[in-house]
Amino acid sequence: MPQGSEAADAVAKRLGDILGAAEAEVRRLLLRMQTAPGESTLARAQNNLIVAGQVRRRIEALGAIVMNEGAKASATAALGEGQRLGVTLDPQTARLLDAITEDRLAEISKTWGLAADEVARAARVATTTGGDLSRLIDDVQAKLGGARAASLSAVDSMTMAAGRQITILDAEASGADIVYGYGGPVDAITRLFCREHHSRLTSQVYTRQALDRLSNPGQPTPVSVYLGGYNCRHNLQPMTRAMAKEKGYRVVE
Repeated sequence: MPQGSEAADAVAKRLGDILGAAEAEVRRLLLRMQTAPGESTLARAQNNLIVAGQVRRRIEALGAIVMNEGAKASATAALGEGQRLGVTLDPQTARLLDAITEDRLAEISKTWGLAADEVARAARVATTTGGDLSRLIDDVQAKLGGARAASLSAVDSMTMAAGRQITILDAEASGADIVYGYGGPVDAITRLFCREHHSRLTSQVYTRQALDRLSNPGQPTPVSVYLGGYNCRHNLQPMTRAMAKEKGYRVVE
């Protein structure tokens, strides 16, 4: 599914640039804090609380940026795959795509909200204890790095999922008896779940309903559009049931 991959790669690069600049801005803000031990004046405490508030608002704003970019990437992937396959993105299709992205967008919002809370708490602790400013900055950057990784994973997953949903709609619009191969790379980083269901390794293909009955704990569902879950590189390979049998596949119902 090249369109999904290209959209995910493009948004990852764009978000990487945005988040890198924002993290540098947060560092500059934190450098305005006064956390050296000694005189614990009201003015110092007030300054630090103001800076902590600015940092929190900036981190919360980053969450909104990531959500917006992720939603655009998902729509771009769906549009690209739709154009390739000749699928019209009508209101019903748009609702399906919205349902796919809704949980991931909520996840991104929660990730950045938690990061903002944790950073604000760390700043307050540094203010009240006169902690080491360099340690505070390292702690904040670690939290931002975790939020960045989690949210980019969510963006990648919903972008790929949107493309797979278009693949399903196109395949099933024909009215034929469609089953799906589980395709894509098999290498050192392929998940166990993907190995267990990869058609080349198992000689199995699936109905969409069978895919969605698979259990993949800790990963987003439905499996038919998320496959192995976060950052999954695999793809759906639709074919008729008759074609699958000709190729020697066993159909999992």
